[in-house]
Amino acid sequence: GRRRLQIERGWRGQAPSVARELNSTGKFVHRMKVDQKENFVMTTRHHGGLSVIDYNTDRVLWATAHVDDYAHCEYDHGYIIFNRHDNSKEVWRLARDFQDSEIPDDFRPDDSMIKASREAAQRHASSTNRGHFRPWALLQMPEFTRAFRFSYPTLLSAGANNAYLWDVPTSRLVETISNIQAPNQDGTLGPLSYVEVNDQYAFFCGANQLRIFARGGGALVYHLGIKDLQCINWDVLPDNSNNPCPSWLLQPQRLHEAYHVSSTSQSNFVAGKVYTSIYIIYSLCAQPMYPPRARTSQYSPHQGSSFGFRASNVSSIARPRLTTLRPSSISTPPETTSPKRSPSI
Repeated sequence: GRRRLQIERGWRGQAPSVARELNSTGKFVHRMKVDQKENFVMTTRHHGGLSVIDYNTDRVLWATAHVDDYAHCEYDHGYIIFNRHDNSKEVWRLARDFQDSEIPDDFRPDDSMIKASREAAQRHASSTNRGHFRPWALLQMPEFTRAFRFSYPTLLSAGANNAYLWDVPTSRLVETISNIQAPNQDGTLGPLSYVEVNDQYAFFCGANQLRIFARGGGALVYHLGIKDLQCINWDVLPDNSNNPCPSWLLQPQRLHEAYHVSSTSQSNFVAGKVYTSIYIIYSLCAQPMYPPRARTSQYSPHQGSSFGFRASNVSSIARPRLTTLRPSSISTPPETTSPKRSPSI
């Protein structure tokens, strides 16, 4: 409804920007998730730890030092998931959302998680427990996995050649997609950079290709190679307009089409993002930045956005390339081009 319209206007550059500076997060934030309903921000840091910050008051609601250095985190529907250096995934849940008797029998939290939870609850005692988390599960991955993504209720965790889909509320491994690197006419997927999942498909962003596999069987239904992308290169440069910046921490940016791009510069898929009924995939290609003789794009990324950055000594930058896939674009190819199907677990 109204919120969706506001977001759409923001992406079109037709809505005002709002910037908030949170100091309670501490320095060297590594990953950040936002719960707009509960009005708090969750962060992990380079030197370890997890904090929950009220983004209206900039106050720490809850924190624990239990989380490893450089931990990636995912959050949805009150569940927060982060990785451990032993290749497990810890699942914590908003404390007020469940009773201990509801915790699934499989992959139960270990002693270190329970101890950390008790210490954090004592340190941040609250009558409401707002922003407090308690352990839910400790998921043991079948093999070393690198990239993972949580879209309730499914956690997708991918290794070098296999991907595992977990139902987080029940702590069950429900499906395995095998052989995601199977060669096709454009080669292999390449080293994995990013994954995404919804209720129908699993998306894998490799260095060479972006691939989409159907859930419930693991058939490859779509792939996109570097050569299939429109060859437009962009430089992200400071915006020299007179528009006031909402914060000294943020530097407005503009996209400029680059004319001086080396023919030998290397492009790789870096990340992808999927939205509801129309699958929009942002394919980021990392390339060196060259001195531009530029033409300004009509798109200004800082307009209508809540985020910005200031950076110095930047030698390379990710340039966005956009591909839009409607549901009718995704169809199952002939069986000869599909990777070997893997039965559901």
